[in-house]
Amino acid sequence: MCGIAGVLPLGGRLDASDAAAAERMTRALKHRGPDGIGVLSDERCVLGNARLRITDLSAKADLPMANEDGSVQLCYNGAVTNGAELKRSLGLESRYRFRTSSDAEIVLRAYEEMGIDFVRRLSGMFAFCLYDRRLGKAFLVRDFFGQRPLFYMVKEQKLYFASEIKSFLTLPGFDKSLDLDALHHFFSLAYMPGELTPFKAVRELEGGHLMEIDCRGGTLDTRRYYRLDYRADEALGEAAAARGLHEVLLDSVRRNIEVDVPVGLMLSGGVDTGILLGLLKELGVSRRTHTFSIRMNAPTFDESRYQRLLADFGGTIHHTVEINPADIEENLLSHMAYLDEPSGDGAAIPFFLLAKEA
Repeated sequence: MCGIAGVLPLGGRLDASDAAAAERMTRALKHRGPDGIGVLSDERCVLGNARLRITDLSAKADLPMANEDGSVQLCYNGAVTNGAELKRSLGLESRYRFRTSSDAEIVLRAYEEMGIDFVRRLSGMFAFCLYDRRLGKAFLVRDFFGQRPLFYMVKEQKLYFASEIKSFLTLPGFDKSLDLDALHHFFSLAYMPGELTPFKAVRELEGGHLMEIDCRGGTLDTRRYYRLDYRADEALGEAAAARGLHEVLLDSVRRNIEVDVPVGLMLSGGVDTGILLGLLKELGVSRRTHTFSIRMNAPTFDESRYQRLLADFGGTIHHTVEINPADIEENLLSHMAYLDEPSGDGAAIPFFLLAKEA
């Protein structure tokens, strides 16, 4: 989990004050990326990154990142899980000299090779901004299902973007007016749909969408780049379908453990995480996997027996976090400080405490 932030002009030019603003916005995200803060700036673009090192732990892979002549720049939050496949299918290693083994550089090189259409070929969870100096354009991109957050606001002919709304609070004169329509949806649905946020001035780029920003002309074009293309195979038998599902799940788990840090799994004791643990065992990595579980000190909600059975089955390095009802009240405000908006998910606080333990 990294954090990104930046400033883009809508027809004008940027100066030192914009670079300073982007740095403040980025530093507000240090909890997302404690391994380093970086900023790239010129008169048409300022990109900031708070980095959490997951793949390629060296300083060479620090972010933001640019190509050799600085004409393409990238700030990046995510994990592209088909990077090696993209390298092979696009022939990137024969055409570019890779400086790192990070997935961020694969994103950078794939853009150089294909232009922005490359995003349709990505797999994983990501949010990033690419700036192309030659075109005078920037692209904000969010993963297919919106797993990684990305917010933006327009103020005084400039577009500001960030991984979290709190970054905008560092800007002088930020308009804190509440969006009453968004709050109405929250109290009706327990979430805010689409691009809505609690603040009128801030919008959320939806999952599977990209925004093209013409930094010279000042125009914005938001479009959906991903749609789930599913066609049912009516001739597929139950056994073949089961084999196919197993292969897809195994491939997904395999891709997600190709990292340079220890692997962890949130283990609920239910079927879903139990299946993931079984796949980790099949891949031969469960014994070096850390599992994390919540034990509720209330008999009605205690699933620790099943968690322990699964952890023993996988031979994992198991961690248990005990939660009392008082812990929920104690962490109500602190967990919301990370979300920047109200949450209607009853599991949000237990998950927050589990993430702190991890």
